[in-house]
Amino acid sequence: MTGVTLQDFTVDPSFNMDQVERSLRTYGAAVLPGWADAAMLASLRNEFEQVLNDQDEGYAYQINYAPGRAVSIMRDKLPRGRYPALTGFFEHPKMREMAERYIGHPCLLNYEVYATHESKPAVSVAPAHFDKLWTLKYMLYLKEVGRDDAPFGIIPGSFKVARERFRSIFEKDNL
Repeated sequence: MTGVTLQDFTVDPSFNMDQVERSLRTYGAAVLPGWADAAMLASLRNEFEQVLNDQDEGYAYQINYAPGRAVSIMRDKLPRGRYPALTGFFEHPKMREMAERYIGHPCLLNYEVYATHESKPAVSVAPAHFDKLWTLKYMLYLKEVGRDDAPFGIIPGSFKVARERFRSIFEKDNL
C-alpha cells in the first residue's frame, strides 16, 4: 500500500462506527484525534503516575522496559473503584461495539491495559512485529506527540499479511 498518509486513516472524532471499521479493514488503523475530551484526559493523567508505580501483584505487572517505565494492568482483577478513569475509558460502549464488529463475539475488551512512559529517546521502543493474538488495540496518548516522542507506527495494510501468517501456522499445526 503506497502513498498512504496519516490523514488517510484519521477519522471523525465522534467514533462513527462505519468510518472506523472501514479504516480498520482498509489500513489496519483508525486515528480519532480529540475523541477523549479534556476532562477525561485530565482524569487519566491524574491516574497515570499511580498506575505506573502500582506494585499490587494481584492485578499489576511491572515490566522491565528499556525505553522507560511500563506496567500491565489486568482490568478484571482490579479492586472495585480502583482507577475509575482508566476503567471508564477502556469500557466505553463504542469500544465494545467496534471490537465485536471487528473481532467477533464474544471477545475480551481491553482485559489488559499497558501504561508506558518512554523517556529514553535513544532506545528503540518496539521493532517491527505483529501480535500473537488476534487483537484490536486501543491506544491513547495523554499528551500531544511528535516523531521524537516514539509514537506508535504502522505499515498500512500489513495486518492482512500478519493475519494470514497466523492462519497458516494454525492450519499447518492443526491448532
